[in-house]
Amino acid sequence: MGITVHYSGKLAEPKEVKAVCKELTAIAFKMNWASFASLDEDSEFTDATVVTPEHETPPKEDFALTGITLEVHPDCETLILYFDQHGNLCHPMIMSLISEGHLKPEDMGGFVKTHYAGAETHFWIVGLLKYLQIFHLPDLKIVDEGRYWETGDVEILEEQMGAIDAKSPMISNLLGTNNAEDIYHYSPEKIACWFAELIGKPLSEVQTLESKL
Repeated sequence: MGITVHYSGKLAEPKEVKAVCKELTAIAFKMNWASFASLDEDSEFTDATVVTPEHETPPKEDFALTGITLEVHPDCETLILYFDQHGNLCHPMIMSLISEGHLKPEDMGGFVKTHYAGAETHFWIVGLLKYLQIFHLPDLKIVDEGRYWETGDVEILEEQMGAIDAKSPMISNLLGTNNAEDIYHYSPEKIACWFAELIGKPLSEVQTLESKL
């Protein structure tokens, strides 16, 4: 299948989905990633519902999710960050398979294959997911087949991907030559902090995050 990141979790504050999408859109803009938010300024939170013991399964055609998609690299699958009305991360494909009985409700979540895009793309995505965990999805669960989420080691990631190559010029172009080498060896937590600084989060929030690293 190739190296894939699987993720599941729930927004701490489901009604903040618009703010979360705005932050992710801002990060995408700074990173030169294409993005599309399925939410406009006047819309209310969608009424899609995932399968849980206390909620019924909606018809497949009624799946209306709120969130954003990110195109991080041409050779990477689209990163889909959609939420239902309760703030649960929902991948449309998985949601459909659950409604048809092929998967269980506890399989709700999302996935993104990074294998063909390389280690650099993988660590940006994992860093972004760590950002979401710190600021918006405290119960976010990750299964990282590249092992970067749990180790923070890019060399292990490269070995897992079978692609121990010279890194692309993307980081140098983005950050300049002074600290490009340093960020390539950041942990997911440090990348999350860098994203927070990138979009101008309040200094107090960034400092609080840094103090926990």
